[in-house]
Amino acid sequence: MPTVIDSLMVELGLDASKFDAAQKKSVEQLRKFDTANSKSAKESQIGAEKMADGFLKVKNALLGFTAVALGATGFKEFINQQVFGNAQLGRTANLLGMNAREMDSWGAAVKTVGGTAQGFQQSMQNIEGGIAAFQIGQGGEGVVNGLARLGVQAKNGTVSLTDLSGALVRMKNEFGVQAAMNLAQQIGLDQGTFQLLLKGPAAVQALHDKFYALSGVNQKNIEAAQKLQGEWALLKQSADALGQTLFGEATPALEGLTEAMVKYSSASTQAMNKGGFMALFPQFWKNYKDWVAHPLGGSSASQGSREQSGKVTGNTGVNLDVIRKMESGGNNSAVSPAGALGPYQFMPATAAQYGLKGNDVYDPDKSKEAAGKYFSDLMKHYNGDTDMALAAYNWGQGNVDKKGMGNLPKETRDYIAKYHSMVGAQVATSGLSGGNSSSQVETHIGTINVNTQATDANGVAKGMQKSLQDNALISAGTTGNS
Repeated sequence: MPTVIDSLMVELGLDASKFDAAQKKSVEQLRKFDTANSKSAKESQIGAEKMADGFLKVKNALLGFTAVALGATGFKEFINQQVFGNAQLGRTANLLGMNAREMDSWGAAVKTVGGTAQGFQQSMQNIEGGIAAFQIGQGGEGVVNGLARLGVQAKNGTVSLTDLSGALVRMKNEFGVQAAMNLAQQIGLDQGTFQLLLKGPAAVQALHDKFYALSGVNQKNIEAAQKLQGEWALLKQSADALGQTLFGEATPALEGLTEAMVKYSSASTQAMNKGGFMALFPQFWKNYKDWVAHPLGGSSASQGSREQSGKVTGNTGVNLDVIRKMESGGNNSAVSPAGALGPYQFMPATAAQYGLKGNDVYDPDKSKEAAGKYFSDLMKHYNGDTDMALAAYNWGQGNVDKKGMGNLPKETRDYIAKYHSMVGAQVATSGLSGGNSSSQVETHIGTINVNTQATDANGVAKGMQKSLQDNALISAGTTGNS
């Protein structure tokens, strides 16, 4: 396919066969460049066409997306504007002696000079209202005198806008625009209508005719809009009436709900005032304090809860002498590998919590008093359940509260069993050395009742021994096992 270079060589009459090697190479390179350039141009053209087609598709997609985005809201506004706008336009036009399409056309024309349809309508209302008021002797002199000064006559209570336009233009040309504006204001014209009329009769009429042809307003649409507006008013009234009925029916329930909410709010406020925020959530507060006291659990008296008051009120609920033997074997100077101290094996922090300072933890009396306070608090916390108090002393109150008695480790189960065994042994020994008593002796050992008719010590001992041996745990205590 001939290139631009080939055409140029023909035009210039050059004979390529006479070129030397360098010249031939240059010509070939020029031909290749021209061919590549032509190909690139074609590709660019195709790309441009594709881009234009793509742009058109994007534009259509954007238009569709916009329509969807506007959705119900845009449609609702459109319907409201058409219905209420057409209904109002028809009524206003009727009041001013125009048809709706003519009124719509003048409203569109006045917008070309920055005015508004509402401003135009008000201007016409001012003129015709002034004329009517003058005719019945109720004022309007300013409007009538202004029209007379302009040389414009009213016909059937209205004026010709083209006549008024010509009069204002003449007044402007003769006395200046301010004089024309003063008379326009006197007869009630707004700024937009005045600016439109200053264009002159021919231009004003041309604008009116142009917008009249474009207007889609017709009497059928106006009547339909007015009818629909009336039906909507009835529908709204019916809906309001239904709403009032429903409200009346729901009032008792609403009043009850309001009353309940007021009571709840009042109770919550009182609880907050008395106990702070956590007074509203007592279980959460309790669990939180237990966690603070024993975040990692525990297995000895070191797990004493920080919420304990430290005061002894009533019986401790446990035999502290037995606890001492179990914890330290009665060794007042005992120190465990974990750092528990003294006869009741208090950790330093727990000892300080229950009033033991320095070497007080090794003092048998002071240490026993502190242990009594601790057990008293545990018994109160667990509503007098001795096993739970023992479990908390050994395993930790936090563990007992969170994991429950059904999950006790073997060490703690053995600890509770050993305690009851040792207490049972003490009770048995106390009964054997008791001497004479009444004819009916009843000794309570947990849930074990021992009854005997004997009146001498040996007889009492035999009766107790038989009953105790029926229970394996108590039997272990009487034989000295631990």
